[in-house]
Amino acid sequence: MKKLISLLLAVLFVFTLSACDDVGNPFVDDGNDPNPVSCAPGYIEDDGVCVEEVTQSDCAAGDMLVNNECIVDPDYVAPEFTELPGPDYNDLGYDDYEGRDIVNSDCSDLDNIGEWQPVWCEEFEYVGLPDSTKWAYDTGGHGWGNNELQYYTGSDIDNAYVADGFLTIEAMKEKFGGKDYTSARLITKNKAEWLYGKVQVRANVPTGKGTWPAIWMLPTDWEYGNWPDSGEIDIMEYVGYDKNKLHSTIHTGAFNHSIGTQVGKSITVQNMETEFHVYEMEWEPNVIRFYVDGDLFYTVSYDPDDSSNVAPWKAWSFDKDFHLIINLAFGGNWGGAMGVDESLDHMEFQVDYVRVYQKDYAGMDTQNPDPVSNIRVLNQNPSQSFVAWDVPNDDVMVQHYEVYINDVLHENATHNASIIPAGLTETQVVKVIPVDFAGNKGLPETLTIDAPTTPTVGDRVQAEMYITMSGIQTETTTDAGGGQNVGWIDSGDYMTYILEVTETGQYQIKARVSSEALGGEFSVLQDNTEIASATFTATGGWQIWQDKYSSVFNLSVGTYEFKIKSEGGSWNFNYFEFVKVN
Repeated sequence: MKKLISLLLAVLFVFTLSACDDVGNPFVDDGNDPNPVSCAPGYIEDDGVCVEEVTQSDCAAGDMLVNNECIVDPDYVAPEFTELPGPDYNDLGYDDYEGRDIVNSDCSDLDNIGEWQPVWCEEFEYVGLPDSTKWAYDTGGHGWGNNELQYYTGSDIDNAYVADGFLTIEAMKEKFGGKDYTSARLITKNKAEWLYGKVQVRANVPTGKGTWPAIWMLPTDWEYGNWPDSGEIDIMEYVGYDKNKLHSTIHTGAFNHSIGTQVGKSITVQNMETEFHVYEMEWEPNVIRFYVDGDLFYTVSYDPDDSSNVAPWKAWSFDKDFHLIINLAFGGNWGGAMGVDESLDHMEFQVDYVRVYQKDYAGMDTQNPDPVSNIRVLNQNPSQSFVAWDVPNDDVMVQHYEVYINDVLHENATHNASIIPAGLTETQVVKVIPVDFAGNKGLPETLTIDAPTTPTVGDRVQAEMYITMSGIQTETTTDAGGGQNVGWIDSGDYMTYILEVTETGQYQIKARVSSEALGGEFSVLQDNTEIASATFTATGGWQIWQDKYSSVFNLSVGTYEFKIKSEGGSWNFNYFEFVKVN
């Protein structure tokens, strides 16, 4: 398509500045020859007619340019890369498993890897555009949230093609769609999605400052909301200025790079740009493992003890369908962090194969799970209790947990945690039953939760003990007393608290805050009516804490919802107290 657009623009340019002969061939009129054959830029003369000039870059791999035509080069030898034997999974601790009940017929020549059976595969054993039954394209040049420099094209043989057993994604220096570079971003969305699996991609990354290839996954239906709430799994990212460094990362609402809390690991892998390597991810309930060439180098899992301040899905959103993405970006916030090499005009990201494996969890499971253990309350406020438990043993794996409140089903939780809303009774009995993929159930385990007491305005209230919030994240504090503080507070963020006023009078809020440079401003609302505000200057550091006071306000006896809302600045918040003025 872009070639057609370029041709139309060229023709328009020629018509504007010169002329055409009687059959529409562009030429430059020198004013003398009645039958001119001097062609406009981008065209050459062929038997008295101006035709579009073909360059070597227009030819596919293995073709050569002869008389303005791309023809097969009989002497072409496909580029050779160092061949790795690949992981020997028989030596990596995988158990033998003979079941093949979920194997895709297209992948029947692939062996199981332990209990993992091949369910989707792309070996690139054809020539032309990527297989449209397996791949679609994300297209556009809006920067992709990272100020990237390329325009992603769709079904363009210049930017994504299959030949010699490889998929090649090629970023090219050419103007198109308002960008100076083009490339491709292939996706399996709406063609293949998976919930849990083992993903293998054997690939060779490009060379050059500014290149940013990636193999990653995004949710198909975004059931938890927009990025980052619904999650992202980065199997392999590489930035050309950081040679031989592999980056594997997850992103969720609570843990992501935009707030500096992303979870991942970077390792050195020799010869990433000159050798093919197998980049691999295993994803099971509440755990993800990253490998390169069969070697496990990083494991991340859901831990309720580390994230009891947020809803389980906010910390771990990997219990929905995800699809695969393979792309080559150029420049941008990360790829171009050290600048770009503007002399690069062709950059190739090559993929040998893509394979997805899954376990037949239901077919393998024959036993009931053990009961959950160590059921406990990790966090409690007047409106809810955060309840967690240890993952029980099962002969395969637990799929979810039935959570009951006073014998009424509350939810089927995929995490080993649940938020229990405060009830009308003094106590609540929480019952948890583990369920595996075959539907086998373990014995119930119960916990009795006493109704939380409502703190009073005379108590010190920890900022992270909010009832509801918007835009709030927490971190470990170095302030006296330890624990956590609320961090990265920006304008519009807020926290709500339910407090009891036991004595009528005038009060101020004493807030324990910190700010590196911008200071902060907040308002105080009582049942959604503003009653006070405070403005403060920077304290000199994110963990340099000072007490700051609000304006004075009146309170009467009663129980109220109080909201502390940021009105500006950038600041952290550890705790607050209501101080009686008279």
